[in-house]
Amino acid sequence: MTPKTWILASALLIFSCKEHKSQHQEAGASAPAQALPAEAGTPRADEARLWLNKSISHYFATSDVDSLDAAMKEITTPDYYEYKSDATNVGLDIHGSLTEEQFHQKWQNRYDTRGAGIGTGFLISGQDWGRITIPTCRLLSATEKGFLFD
Repeated sequence: MTPKTWILASALLIFSCKEHKSQHQEAGASAPAQALPAEAGTPRADEARLWLNKSISHYFATSDVDSLDAAMKEITTPDYYEYKSDATNVGLDIHGSLTEEQFHQKWQNRYDTRGAGIGTGFLISGQDWGRITIPTCRLLSATEKGFLFD
């Protein structure tokens, strides 16, 4: 796995897998993530934290719509980009938008669609747009597949 792929997987954990992780653990499908103390840092976790802060800050510093779309594509996998785009566009009167039922049917096998943020923007709702800061980015847990930050 390349470093970029590793970091993208980490971002996906942050944005889409919190609830999925809980369900996954209840099902007993895999061992739970090992919790790491807040002060524990590894070079990979520190690199992921820096990338995450930089990527989120860059995304919200972008002002025009075309650049926002490109910035979103840079910090997500193609699959997650399509998923979140579908969630954002549920019920809108635009080409390719899905009903809420169609959305859940399309994505329920890949993501926990209850936390999709249907009808909201990427990371935050549009009404909260403005100067976005990241006051903390604390490592909560790590697995073979990535990191979860608060």
